Amino acid sequence: MPISYFHLDYPSDSLEDTEGTDCADLDAAQVEAKAVLREMAADHLAAGQLFEPIGISIADEAGDIAARVSVAEAVNEVLPEAGPRHTAPDGS
Repeated sequence: MPISYFHLDYPSDSLEDTEGTDCADLDAAQVEAKAVLREMAADHLAAGQLFEPIGISIADEAGDIAARVSVAEAVNEVLPEAGPRHTAPDGS
């Protein structure tokens, strides 16, 4: 099974994953990256902490970036986008 490396991207730098994770393929690695970002965001929100990462770059065993998953992409799949605001029956 190939190893994928999940580098945590910030606006000005990146935190490299040196251990890697076994993933069946790139699709599985992207699913895992999204799950990691959602869990991290949830932990930060629950603690009232600022969540600064902008995404995860997925690198293959050769060190080449195979894909990138943004925080927005990961979160938008589980939270509906803001729709029109509902008005009260009195129109307010």
